[in-house]
Amino acid sequence: MSDSNVTISPLGNASRAELKKLCQALWDWRYCSRCNDGEPCQMSKCPWQRSDKLEPFFDFYRKVTAWHIAEVPGGGEYALRGHDDLFSIVRLIKQKSDVPRSILTEEFFSQYDRKPNMAEQHRAFDLAVRIMSMLNCSIGDQSLNRLELGLDLTIWANDKTYREFIENAFSFKAPPILHENGLLSEIEARLNAIQLKKVAKIKFQGTDDLKNHLKLDTDTGILQLFHHVTFLREHLLATQDKIPGSAVVQRVILPRQLALETHDSLEILFPSGHDSVQLLRSLASQKSLDFDYPAFGRMEYRREDESEAVYCYWGHRLFELYEELKEPRPRGIFHWVQERTKKRHFMMLTIAGVLFAVLSLAVSVFSAWVSYQQWKHPVNNSNP
Repeated sequence: MSDSNVTISPLGNASRAELKKLCQALWDWRYCSRCNDGEPCQMSKCPWQRSDKLEPFFDFYRKVTAWHIAEVPGGGEYALRGHDDLFSIVRLIKQKSDVPRSILTEEFFSQYDRKPNMAEQHRAFDLAVRIMSMLNCSIGDQSLNRLELGLDLTIWANDKTYREFIENAFSFKAPPILHENGLLSEIEARLNAIQLKKVAKIKFQGTDDLKNHLKLDTDTGILQLFHHVTFLREHLLATQDKIPGSAVVQRVILPRQLALETHDSLEILFPSGHDSVQLLRSLASQKSLDFDYPAFGRMEYRREDESEAVYCYWGHRLFELYEELKEPRPRGIFHWVQERTKKRHFMMLTIAGVLFAVLSLAVSVFSAWVSYQQWKHPVNNSNP
């Protein structure tokens, strides 16, 4: 890379044309002739007609790519010289999801005249996975600095495949009791955002990290919700007509069941026609989040064999939320008073303990002094 071509951020300012390529890389979109010629799209069946709803995801893409800056600008070949390199990595991972990361990395960067250093190569693959899976990815040996920044990382080790990475990221399982004795139906009927807010004092916060979906901070009462609903729906639409287990399905970047459960779990918390919907609309408008209203509850993305909801991925968190609703932890002013009371009692016990220790020491010293005086000045009881 010559000095004249050095840029601080090669991925800055993603254009509409590059966003079209992004959708092609992720979901294999096939555009109309006008789109391919760079003209305004006018065909209703062209997938680019759905792009307006993807603006929150596009904003996310612009943000994470703009911040992808080489550690030493101009210090060597960039791993990502432009958006096309990033899209090529996405396609490579999709096509070879059963190949270990180290081999994919070597294969991709073998095309370069001068290979970037390994740290830059790893960061390029981490960013591609961030876009594909909505997970904060790291190879592992670079995790310390990111942890210091407060990032919740999911490790994709060099010897693991992308498929194994996804399986490990979502390895938690639903409790068996969830699908017994009608408990799931009870949860679907009783668990909603209004009740969680009213009874358990829970607050809602959008997240870009899919692994944090339905994650509850029991101390603050903040429940995280993955809000890129249109992103999920595009994954579902891309695999809707594919035969389960086929080679095409094997190339998807998220398990279809995971996307379904994430979408359906939001419908449990915010059921159509319920007051919770207004709460979600308010949250979405205030924070520029994507919950895809008014099309949130539509069913055209489901297959005929997917009519019954199953929660293999998020069942444990739904169960925990239901338990929280039944036996809520104290929060709000009552919790504050309770905590202050606990601290005051602890302080009083500590002071009492210190005073008791000091008094015990004083008694011991006095007893020792009395014994010494008796030894030094013995009382003579003998008669004259």
